[in-house]
Amino acid sequence: MTINDLRKLSEDEARELFEQVMWPDGQPVCPHCGNCSPKRIGKVKANPAKRVRAGLYVCKDCPGRRQFTVTTNTVFHGSKFSLTKWLEIITSMCSAKFGTSTQQLRRENN
Repeated sequence: MTINDLRKLSEDEARELFEQVMWPDGQPVCPHCGNCSPKRIGKVKANPAKRVRAGLYVCKDCPGRRQFTVTTNTVFHGSKFSLTKWLEIITSMCSAKFGTSTQQLRRENN
């Protein structure tokens, strides 16, 4: 996948790509307790009217049924950048021979 292909991804496609990387077997793992039982982790249906975002899961083993996404407890959690922007930045940093400066990232992503 090239950087131009990554720029064409929607936010949902980028989230699905992160899920494939974080959970290669396809089963989400609770970042709070480590639970990976498919019977004890449920997917919450997205509903923009009720402010339920896509990619939200709930762990039934955690006290209070804690919710999580693929970005919970990662550097992406709470970031003001979208996941598509993070994919572009990571690809740019990994493909550069001698690394990438923040100024170069700013120039490329404006």
